Amino acid sequence: VSFTFWLIGRLFGGAFSLPKSPILLGAAILTFVVLVASFFSGSPDASFIGRGFETGTSAFFAVTLILLFLSSIFFQPKKHVFYFYGAILSSSLLVVLFHIIRLVSGADVDVLSFGIFGNQISNFVGKWNDLSIFFGMTLLLSLITAELLRVGRTISLMLYAVIILSLFFIALINFTLTWTMLGAASLVLVVYGVYSNRQDTASFTTSARKVKLPVASLLVAVVSSVFILFSATLGSYLSTKLNVTQVEVRPSLSATFDVAKETLKKHPVFGSGPNRFVPEWLSYKPQAINNTLFWNTDFNTGFSIVTTSLITGGAAGFLAWVLFLAIFLYVGFRAMFDFSLNRHSRYLIVSSFILGAYLWTFVALYFPNITIYVFAFLFTGILVATMTDGNLIKRYSIALLGEPKLGFISVLLLIFLLIASISLSFLFSQKFLSLVYFQKSLYALNTEGNIDKTELYLNKAVKLSSQDVYYRASTELGIIKLNGLFAQSNIPQESFRAQFQSLLGAAIESARRATDIDKTNYLNFISLGRVYEAIIPLNIEGAYESAKDSYGKALSLNPESPSILLFLARLESLRNNASETRAYIEKALVKKPNYTEAAFFLSQFEAQQGNIQEAIKKTEEVSLLAPNDITVFFQLGFLKYNNRDYDGAVEALTRAVSLNPNYSNAKYFLGLSYQKTGQTKEAIGQFEDIELLNPANQEVKNILKNLRAGKDPFTNIAPPDNKPERRKKPPIEE
Repeated sequence: VSFTFWLIGRLFGGAFSLPKSPILLGAAILTFVVLVASFFSGSPDASFIGRGFETGTSAFFAVTLILLFLSSIFFQPKKHVFYFYGAILSSSLLVVLFHIIRLVSGADVDVLSFGIFGNQISNFVGKWNDLSIFFGMTLLLSLITAELLRVGRTISLMLYAVIILSLFFIALINFTLTWTMLGAASLVLVVYGVYSNRQDTASFTTSARKVKLPVASLLVAVVSSVFILFSATLGSYLSTKLNVTQVEVRPSLSATFDVAKETLKKHPVFGSGPNRFVPEWLSYKPQAINNTLFWNTDFNTGFSIVTTSLITGGAAGFLAWVLFLAIFLYVGFRAMFDFSLNRHSRYLIVSSFILGAYLWTFVALYFPNITIYVFAFLFTGILVATMTDGNLIKRYSIALLGEPKLGFISVLLLIFLLIASISLSFLFSQKFLSLVYFQKSLYALNTEGNIDKTELYLNKAVKLSSQDVYYRASTELGIIKLNGLFAQSNIPQESFRAQFQSLLGAAIESARRATDIDKTNYLNFISLGRVYEAIIPLNIEGAYESAKDSYGKALSLNPESPSILLFLARLESLRNNASETRAYIEKALVKKPNYTEAAFFLSQFEAQQGNIQEAIKKTEEVSLLAPNDITVFFQLGFLKYNNRDYDGAVEALTRAVSLNPNYSNAKYFLGLSYQKTGQTKEAIGQFEDIELLNPANQEVKNILKNLRAGKDPFTNIAPPDNKPERRKKPPIEE
């Protein structure tokens, strides 16, 4: 919107000037390369704009280029930069106040939650580590201001307050990369402070020179070094004391390079396409990932934003990033040491360059969210603006009413940019509104259970923006409605047939639309497969073949996924194809040996086939060969529970729990087995442990209530939930 008004202003003004900066040129080249890469993407729509909020799309790069350009013009008057810096420091104090109140409130997460911030690490900036980066930014800004500017006592006290409070929160969050970059930036400030003071006193005689040591910067560098060396001890002490924990994971640098190596073999120049990391990650991720907690996580980025560009932008995208960052560092470093500028101009150049370099380092070595990303462009724009204002950069001056040819081309270009800007604004607005309706549909389904309202909002979302995720949601809604139709026993046959055909057709159409939008997203094919799987019990011709074909395509897109193999196993079980069912489950357990859901299903299948004794015998043999395999002991305990050998179940499940004390599903059936053998106290103990691990699970609370009252665990729990051994999935989501 700002860019649109700027363009209109230039058209009416008849003349304008632009900073002649290589930084702007580098950013323009980067944006152009990303735009070209979008044309070669496997899913151009996802690469151009996606859902409207991803940072990897060419539309987002266009917006950040506009932001960089506008800030290079808007911040040329120094007072605008000072207003901006004041706003940052003032807002940081508000963020500090917000978190102090939240920390003091302890477990009461509803204090200042605004219905959005659901836990202690929820914040206004982004991820917990993003907040650490933000406080590092405000600390450096305060430090540079205190060291390089002469300010009054009140402002000086405010600056040191920000430094101390920021240090506290950086220590609490304890993100090692923040400490490292903070320490490096502080050392640069110490050296620069000594050098600049020496330059400022160059007019004095040697004996009269007094070089002021930047004490505050030196102290921050020392504190940073201490926390880097003793990170585990000091950081964990604070977080434990204040009961603040977080888990954040990303692909390692080596895993990212492994995926990049395979991707570049197929797409060496422009990669897989902007915003297209997920398909490449799923195709080439290390199989060892399946043994971690994040085996089923579809990461959107690799090790960092820049390293991800090797995959999504190919050699061209990565080199464009390197070129842009190299230009920024070269230009900014040279400008830092231009002592012909007055104190204020030098302060603005040093602050914008160091803060920009600090933030760009996180773009190169981490995956910060949009807030931090935007700040990097803003400080870069301020650097260009200050250099332009200080005449370190020349200006391009263009008069629309001057030379006819140049004026004509300039007006034509401005009109083109104006149309493009308005169009992009409209497109982003559509994407945003569609997302709002989609959120409302999820709320209507999951909180209110209102199918009609869910469908209404979903249709509105789809009309505004055709996204595969919206069509997948429509497909799931169709399956829910089909199951609801199957549950009706007194509906006339003709009415049933008409409704069935309508619902089935709509569900299949939604799933097919999703696959048409993105043929590289395995989730779309799983959605289509689930529709066909739902109607296999009705013996509809072609349903089995279509479901198997869809799951097969999903598996080709996500070859290391054990969950898709389990989908295929369940599909074969519907056809009573025992050998194929076992084969797929065995493949799933090879991919992920600790796959509880696969072991759970296999045990159920063997029980249904009447092979439970043979299955127990085979599992016991395996347990002797693999005495530390928790999944084997869970499967053995579950089989014995199904066979009503509760003493044997206790023995096997106790072994599983001893190998992993947080194994909730093993504790669940161990607790039930204890209850069956009359050991109620031990059963209560197991379910109390499960409640601590899964505080939101209402079923566990109900079971505990019944056990403490001396009742059967499933008293007042309706079928089929009162038979957990017959459910499609394990009772606890680990």
